[in-house]
Amino acid sequence: MIQYSGHMWGNEHKHDMSRLSDDDFRAALKLALHNISDATLAGGHYAVLMGNQRRKGVYINWSSITEALAPDPLVDEIIKIQHNVVSNSSTYNNRGRTPLVRIMHEKLLVFKKAKNINAVSSLEQYVQNIENSLTQELLATLRRVMQCRTWSEPEILSLISSVYTKASLNIDWQGIVQNLLSSHHFVNQNGRYRLAY
Repeated sequence: MIQYSGHMWGNEHKHDMSRLSDDDFRAALKLALHNISDATLAGGHYAVLMGNQRRKGVYINWSSITEALAPDPLVDEIIKIQHNVVSNSSTYNNRGRTPLVRIMHEKLLVFKKAKNINAVSSLEQYVQNIENSLTQELLATLRRVMQCRTWSEPEILSLISSVYTKASLNIDWQGIVQNLLSSHHFVNQNGRYRLAY
C-alpha cells in the first residue's frame, strides 16, 4: 500500500490508515465503513473506492475484504482503470513470483444503507453471519472427509473436537454437526455416515 502521510502529503500522521499493519487496517476500515453507514440515511447510498495489492507475490484483494466488512449490502461495483500504478515501475523476474496479470484497476463499491441498522443490530447480523459461515465450513469439512471413507458420529466429533478445543469457542458445534449429519447431504448406514450422491 502506498503510504500517504509523509510521502505523498504533509508529515507522517499516526491516524494515516496507509501506515497500518494489515490487521490494524482491516479493523480501521471496518470502523470507517460503519461510521459512513451510520452517517447515511436509511435507503441512501455510499461508495468506497478500493484497489487491490500484491506484496511479495501475495495478492491481497482489498476490494473483496471491503465488501465483507461493510455493514450494508453491495448494490453495484464500478471497475475503473487505475493510472500510475506501482506495477508499472516494477520489473518482474521468472523466479516463480511473476504475476499472471498486473493490477491495473480499482473498484468503486456502492452500498445501500439498510433500514433499521444500528450498532447493536449490526453486531447481531455479524454473529448470525459467523454462525452461518461456521455451519457452511462444517458442512464442507464433513463432505471433504467423507469423500474417501465412511465415518461414525463419534469419529467425526473426535476429529473436529480438537479444532474447537484449541479455539475455545463457546458454540454448540456438536449440535451443528449432528444436524448436518441428519441432513440430505449424508446417508447413515448402520451408524456410519457417507456422502449422499
